Amino acid sequence: MVIAADRFPVPARELSQPQMLDPSCVVALTRGEVAELRLSTGKPGNALTISALGDLSRALSVARDDARCRLIVLRSVDGDFCLGLDLELAASTDLTTVRQHCRLFWDCLEAIVRIGKPTIACVDGRSAGGGVGLAAACDIVLSAEGATFQLPEVVIGLVPALIAPFLLRRLPPSKLAYLTLSTRTIGAREAHAMGLVDEVAEGPIDAWTARLVRRLLRASPDAIAEFKLSLAGAEATQFAERKALALEVSERWLTSEVVRNALRDFSSGLAPRWFNKLPEREDRP
Repeated sequence: MVIAADRFPVPARELSQPQMLDPSCVVALTRGEVAELRLSTGKPGNALTISALGDLSRALSVARDDARCRLIVLRSVDGDFCLGLDLELAASTDLTTVRQHCRLFWDCLEAIVRIGKPTIACVDGRSAGGGVGLAAACDIVLSAEGATFQLPEVVIGLVPALIAPFLLRRLPPSKLAYLTLSTRTIGAREAHAMGLVDEVAEGPIDAWTARLVRRLLRASPDAIAEFKLSLAGAEATQFAERKALALEVSERWLTSEVVRNALRDFSSGLAPRWFNKLPEREDRP
C-alpha cells in the first residue's frame, strides 16, 4: 500500500512521518487530516497475502491513533482494486498459516467497520471475492464508472463466509445469494442499484473523491465517532456470532483436501473437476 501525500485539495497542517511497514506493501503517510491507503501487494489483482493484511492492519492502527487524521481512503495503485485472498498461498501453505490468513482478514474487515473515523473505498478496475468484502466494510463505497464486482468463490469450491457478514450490511440476503450463486460480474451501475456502491463517479474518480472528502471534513469528528460507535454497539452481538461461524466455515473449507486440490488446479490454469463446460448455443425462436 502507498499513501499519496498530495491527492486531495484539503488543508494540510503538517505531514506525518512515513510509517515504513514493508517497502512493497505500505507507506503510511497522512497529509493533514486525510490518510490514503493504497493497495499494492505485488500479486496479480492485488491478491491479499498475509504480509499485505498485516500491513493493512498496522496502517489502520496508525490512522486510528493519529489525532490529526479525520478520515481514511482505501484504494489501489493502478490496476485492479483487489481480487481477494491469495488463493495460491491458501493452496500451498500449511493449515496453521491458512487459519492465520483467515483470521487476519476478518480482523482487518472488522477494524475497518469499527474504526471511529469515516472510511471511503475508491473502487476502480476489478473487484472480486475478498476485494468486494474489503470495499463493503467501508462506510462509503465510491466506484469508477468502469469498475466491476464479482463473487466467484463457489466456482472454485469456496464459500464467501468471511465476507458475507460485511456484505449483508449493504445487501439483502436475496441479492447476496444471487451474486454468490450466479457468480456474475456486475458493473458499477448495477452494484449501485443493489446498494453495494454508494456513488458512481461521473468523471475522474480522484475529483469525486476530493469532493467527498471535503464534504466529510465539514462534519464534527466527535459526532461521527459517536455515531459509528452506536452502530458498532448495535451490531456487536450479531458480529460476534457471525465471526465464529464465518471462521469455522472458512477454515473447514480451506483445510479440506478436495478444496485445496481444486485451488491448486485453478492456480495452474485447470478447471475444478465439478466445472461443467456445457456448449453455448444461441436461443432460437
